[in-house]
Amino acid sequence: MRVVHKTIIEEIDKPSAFPYEIRIAIARSLEIINTSEYLDASERQEHEDGNLDRLIFERLTSFLPSTAQTLRCQPVSTTTSFKNDVEIRWEDCHMSMEIEKGVRGRFELDMEKMRAFAYLHNGKRCFGVFVVPSDNSLPRDVTGHAGESAFHYVLRTGRLSAESARANLEDILVVGYCVDWGGLGEPRGRMKVSRMKPAPENDPTLSKSRRFEGRYHLYWWDIGDSRKDKLARDGEIHFIKKDTGERGIIESNTLLPLLTETRKTSRDNRPWGIRVSVDHPDELAIEPGPGGQGGWAYIPVEWSRE
Repeated sequence: MRVVHKTIIEEIDKPSAFPYEIRIAIARSLEIINTSEYLDASERQEHEDGNLDRLIFERLTSFLPSTAQTLRCQPVSTTTSFKNDVEIRWEDCHMSMEIEKGVRGRFELDMEKMRAFAYLHNGKRCFGVFVVPSDNSLPRDVTGHAGESAFHYVLRTGRLSAESARANLEDILVVGYCVDWGGLGEPRGRMKVSRMKPAPENDPTLSKSRRFEGRYHLYWWDIGDSRKDKLARDGEIHFIKKDTGERGIIESNTLLPLLTETRKTSRDNRPWGIRVSVDHPDELAIEPGPGGQGGWAYIPVEWSRE
């Protein structure tokens, strides 16, 4: 995977005291995860062996200094049931790590957990670690900005912590990761938005939807396995609004990573559902699977007429 990292102290142009050896070990443990390993781990639920959290934990133990200790799911306070994903102890430093995968991560809660962790280990040098996607696009109602990635959102909001009293939480390292799909370039803060271009009406990449009234969504498309295979071959898909004639193009390398097995719906033939909601008309919302599996995913889109 491709990895980028920065601390919130560095974000406000000050030198960070985050232990260099631990920082490099965390980055390296993510870099060696290949695309197939990531896809397989991402399909697994939190309780299943081989899920992404456990894969990162296993790789991390291989790169940390031999004197470092790694623990999973440790309490961050004595008065709540909240736990972290990974805890690292090295020399006089204690680090609490949170691993986020989707677009609905509870980033502010995770930051509070890191502060509680530091309070619990008062007297030690304490640090936080976020491991988050660098190439996803968080919903506007989470960030207040369309198309902002988890990596950039955590750095931006983390400035508030960096500029205020943090007790003995010295700094928070934010590690962004993205899968190298082949030639996509460096991790970026905003997903690529495909712009409108003409396509003939008999083009197999066209997908049309009527407008729905009185619902939480305005438009709705279903994509089956055969359409997904064609999308991989054709390189793009046109989403068309029947009532206005507007359309937008989404490229395969943007949409395909979000069409996972866990996001398949329970409708006939188990298609993937893609909608445009009333509240977010400039985003495509990919439905979660049964029971919320996979979570909602969002892609910014620009609508234009030929």
